[in-house]
Amino acid sequence: MIAREVERWGETIGRSIDPSELEPLNQTLVEMAQGVSATAYLAALERMQNWARGVAAWFAGFDVLLLPTVPEPAFELGRSPAS
Repeated sequence: MIAREVERWGETIGRSIDPSELEPLNQTLVEMAQGVSATAYLAALERMQNWARGVAAWFAGFDVLLLPTVPEPAFELGRSPAS
């Protein structure tokens, strides 16, 4: 995705973007993407979509997934944290 965005911006500004103009992480991601074939990309996309379908199927029997949002136990029912 990053590699395509860099190409797209190059098209927008009318010149190719040199890798030295990118931040180090983006430069690394572009270099990694250049070594991935279209078939390998599509295979990875298929695996990702299959996983997502599995997650969606698991959620089919549930309305909501509740997760803790703070690393502390909840306060006792009937008592507010201020008391």
